[in-house]
Amino acid sequence: PSALARPAMILALIVTLLLMGITLWVAPKSISTMQEKREMIKAQFSTLLFREGVFNQVGKGLTLYVRARGEAGSLVGLIIHDSRASGQPASTIFAERGTLVSAEQGYRIVVYEGSRQEYDAEKGILKRLNFNRYTIDLPESDPVRQRWAEPDERTIFELLNPDVRVKRDLESLRDFQVDLHRRIVSPLLAVVFTLIACSALLIGPIDRRGQMRRIMLAVASVVVIQGLYIAAYNMARQSDAGLVFMYGLVFFPLGLCSFALSGMSENLRRRVLYHWQGGQA
Repeated sequence: PSALARPAMILALIVTLLLMGITLWVAPKSISTMQEKREMIKAQFSTLLFREGVFNQVGKGLTLYVRARGEAGSLVGLIIHDSRASGQPASTIFAERGTLVSAEQGYRIVVYEGSRQEYDAEKGILKRLNFNRYTIDLPESDPVRQRWAEPDERTIFELLNPDVRVKRDLESLRDFQVDLHRRIVSPLLAVVFTLIACSALLIGPIDRRGQMRRIMLAVASVVVIQGLYIAAYNMARQSDAGLVFMYGLVFFPLGLCSFALSGMSENLRRRVLYHWQGGQA
């Protein structure tokens, strides 16, 4: 059986090495890059996402209300309150429609068919200006905030060397440890599952009526081990027993199946399997 299983084991080892490279380096870098891009997009477009039917705070001193969205992304029924100019009265703009446009200096809202009103509290005068077209500059995007990197965003070197100056890093040492063990052990499941399949199909006498029972046994074994492994990983966040369970679920079936496929177990296989089949017959 070991000779017949050798090609499958070589393929499983290649897959394991690829998975280790992915889990230890590629996946964390990809997740980290994606999260950074997400934060950057949120910062850039936080001033451009207007909810309909509510007053949207667009930066400091600028509030915008949009009744609805029209065709091609146009804005319908706008109320804009602008109090950004220090030392000057705040202005309120009412417009039937508007559009969001991009300029070299940033984004602007161009409104049409409306009025601009200012109230001078010192003089008690309300000023009103009707317009056909008016432009309001939007504030620049918010700075990208420095965010804490989750364990699955960190490479193996970052997990081994947390920043002791960061309080949350110190509080998450357990999570770093568990995630590090997960990345080391999880790729080995490819070898374990391959060994289980080879053991189920290659050990024992060949049944000419088909291998469905053996296939179902292999599938059930893989499903059970995978489920227990997930449970062990969750348990490991709370106690070291979970870590021991994780390694046991990998190395126990790995050693058992390797022994069963090797020549050292040939006499035992003959006594157990062939005798069992003869008893059934």
